[in-house]
Amino acid sequence: MVVSVLAILKAGKAYLPLDPTYPTLRLEQILADSNVRVCLTNATDEACFASLGLTVIRADLDYAFEPLPVPQRNATACILYTSGSTGKPKGVCLGQAGLLNLLKWQQIHSVAAPGLQTLQFCHLSFDASFQEIFVPLITGGTIHLVDDSCRLDAGRLLNYIRQNRIHRVFLPYVVLQYLAEAADEAPDVTDNLLELITAVSS
Repeated sequence: MVVSVLAILKAGKAYLPLDPTYPTLRLEQILADSNVRVCLTNATDEACFASLGLTVIRADLDYAFEPLPVPQRNATACILYTSGSTGKPKGVCLGQAGLLNLLKWQQIHSVAAPGLQTLQFCHLSFDASFQEIFVPLITGGTIHLVDDSCRLDAGRLLNYIRQNRIHRVFLPYVVLQYLAEAADEAPDVTDNLLELITAVSS
């Protein structure tokens, strides 16, 4: 996933995360609205995206593409779609300039540094995932990817954070509450956390 995101940005394009677990109608609405035609995915989800009429490039295969120059870079880094709870999902364009400013600010004001471990908790379709991925990359840190079995179980998530000596996490406040409750049950375990970032929807 991380390599794919970097490849898309390096090619001068913007990425739009598509969750194969979304209802087909929602995916069709997003594709019609965004006019996306190419999808980078793996073998597991290839059939899902191909059935939607997308040209699929497998990220887990090697291709003999000729290197091409990038004549122009997209001002947009990524497009994230709202949940559609008020009606039709809407695409929000996140610009490269604004995201770059955010990364530079965190590089200065965060504890992020070479050798530190950062948990990548948020799905790619959430804006926080951008800083979770790129702050460690630009500061010489390590990214730890977790799946839903860990995301949805506070006890497993806490164990992962402790066993892998995670230093930095960005968690939604609800998850933070569950994690704090799990930590209260085992307060004698040493934690390596140096920085915990959270956010509340307004």
